Amino acid sequence: IIPVFEKVNSINYNSDGKKMVMTGVKRGKGQSDVFVFGINTGAVEQITNDVWDDKNAVFVRDGKQIVFASNRLYDTLRATDDANAFARFNRNLDLFMAPYPIKDNKILVRVTKTNDVNEDHPQRYGNDYVAYLSDGNGIYNRYIARYDSSIAFVDTTAHYRYFYKSKVVSNYDRNIVDQQISYNGEFVAECIYANRNDMLLVSPLPKLNELVIVDPVLTWERSYVSPAVT
Repeated sequence: IIPVFEKVNSINYNSDGKKMVMTGVKRGKGQSDVFVFGINTGAVEQITNDVWDDKNAVFVRDGKQIVFASNRLYDTLRATDDANAFARFNRNLDLFMAPYPIKDNKILVRVTKTNDVNEDHPQRYGNDYVAYLSDGNGIYNRYIARYDSSIAFVDTTAHYRYFYKSKVVSNYDRNIVDQQISYNGEFVAECIYANRNDMLLVSPLPKLNELVIVDPVLTWERSYVSPAVT
């Protein structure tokens, strides 16, 4: 039992099972933040602490990074962000990566940056990839993003910038509601809704980095725009 929380929304263990990253709401806070809980020590380490809602955090790259979904607008962790300072909150979710342990500059790396599109339910896939769900065409399909870097500038030494490259790896006719990928990347458990029933499907997972999938065609939800005046 972790008494400081009103609600825990998600949990995910690191590779050795000694730490757990979770998203939850602290008593009296209201927003969901990212925390790391030490299984042996019982210590709680807060990773984010601001007005944005963070959810579905997972460890990747052997526990050296944490990827999570958030409605935040910026890639800098600032506890002084004030909800009243923004004309409107971002209603869509993007994915962000936080180095772990968190660095002093508190800079996140964006995994995705899309307007009016949601990315959620990240999962570790191998050591270099993150698999996630996106409704880019109006239906939640699976994508993978590969962690990469390039030289930003050189002075006395080379300085690098870090980023992710994404591609779609499924083209379903209905939403993937949730997904869980086995640690070895060989199986996936998916929740879908079909024939008026919620279904849990477990199936072998092909090598996602080798798949070539044509970008899904926009569905009615994305292609239809309601006129403001008729």
